[in-house]
Amino acid sequence: MLPALTIGNVTVSEGNTGTKTVAVTATLSAPGTTMATVAYTMTNGTATAGSDYQAASGTLTFAPGETSKTINITILGDGLWEADETFNVVLSSPVGVTLAGNTGAVTIQNDDAAPLLTVTATDATGAEAAQDPIVFTVNRAAN
Repeated sequence: MLPALTIGNVTVSEGNTGTKTVAVTATLSAPGTTMATVAYTMTNGTATAGSDYQAASGTLTFAPGETSKTINITILGDGLWEADETFNVVLSSPVGVTLAGNTGAVTIQNDDAAPLLTVTATDATGAEAAQDPIVFTVNRAAN
């Protein structure tokens, strides 16, 4: 019976600038007795390759006795407020293993402050008498 392969989910803080690396782990249910391989690739969810993370693809090779391998993924930081975003690492084409779970989710947590909006209005007294319009001013602070 072949060992079963799964891939984990991870969550990482985005960062405001530069890059950081997150490791996604693929784990065998038991050590294999022969070499095993599996292909991996990444697919966009709400996160987009090239602006939120650097897409990669390749092959993981398990030597006899090994039970885990990591895929290192580069996360691209920015200073923009946005919702948390996700993308997937997808395993395929197993040789010498079975896939018990072929998709791992990577969640990039936003760590930027939300913009602050302020609204001010002119005195409404003149507007109530239909003499002057009310003027609203909206200001946005931060990103």
